[in-house]
Amino acid sequence: MHRLPPPVKLYYIGPQFRYERPQKGRYRQFHQIGAELLGGKGAHADAEVILMLVAYLKELGFSDLKVLLNTVGDDESRAAYRKTLVEFLRGHETSLSEDSRRRLDTNPLRVLDSKSPEEQAILANAPRLSDSLTEKSRAHFAEVRAALDAFEVDYEVTPRLVRGLDYYTNTVFEIVSEGLGAQNAICGGGAYEGLVEELGGPPTYGVGFAIGEDRLLDVLPAASPARREAAQLAAGPVVVAMAQRLANKENELSPSFSFAERLRQAGIPAVEATTNKTDKIFERAQASGSPAVVLMSESGDVHTVKLLASGERRELSEAELVQELQILMR
Repeated sequence: MHRLPPPVKLYYIGPQFRYERPQKGRYRQFHQIGAELLGGKGAHADAEVILMLVAYLKELGFSDLKVLLNTVGDDESRAAYRKTLVEFLRGHETSLSEDSRRRLDTNPLRVLDSKSPEEQAILANAPRLSDSLTEKSRAHFAEVRAALDAFEVDYEVTPRLVRGLDYYTNTVFEIVSEGLGAQNAICGGGAYEGLVEELGGPPTYGVGFAIGEDRLLDVLPAASPARREAAQLAAGPVVVAMAQRLANKENELSPSFSFAERLRQAGIPAVEATTNKTDKIFERAQASGSPAVVLMSESGDVHTVKLLASGERRELSEAELVQELQILMR
């Protein structure tokens, strides 16, 4: 896995809430994971985060990734482009949606991200931000592209790509997976030089990204290691019970409790049965999605394991049982 330098801060945010209509993978309540590299060095920091993110998604099983890349320029570039873009859009204001008309006064660059076919037809003739870039911003973007070229990252410069918040500067990006169809975006991010100062901190260069956890789980490849782990977590734990419940001595742990804990320490999720009635044990295990029930023998030498999916029963020693369950839970 590609490693980030010391200034990076990994985070998990949740829960959050959206003030918009829920859609597939975009729920009213949601959680995010991501990373921020604070104190990095401009274009190299941008490339570092993108390279790390691509490596991470590949480890999750994505094989058809593409980076959509753009620059929104520095403050001077955006001020010049904002003026040019607003002048153009005012000439088409009656054809814009209510949201886009509102954005003319708040964040006109967001209009470029409109999903409306009618507005995209208008924007096809809009001025390009690249024509308003300062030499400094052009050089910054060229450095980012050179770094991605050097590591053979598949990317595409997308002139209309912007981010939803207006504190972004220079590099912005999205990661898409070609096999996901029209809604192919997995995550996005960008650089924000000046944000830390606005919040009262010292001058600090920042770049980061966010991934919607729900969205990521929805689009994970079928063969993804993370999807297999999620499936294991979704399944119920192995249920451990005594073939015949014996009375415990005072201050002594029950054998089934101890056995369940040994399974957990071997990486196998397990719980102790709450009843000694065999039919109830299997009924509750089946209802909870448990893959197996272990009935401990009184001697502790050989135990019976029943695989609930196939109904197969096997007599195994504890060591053999642990090995079989580890294979089952992969």
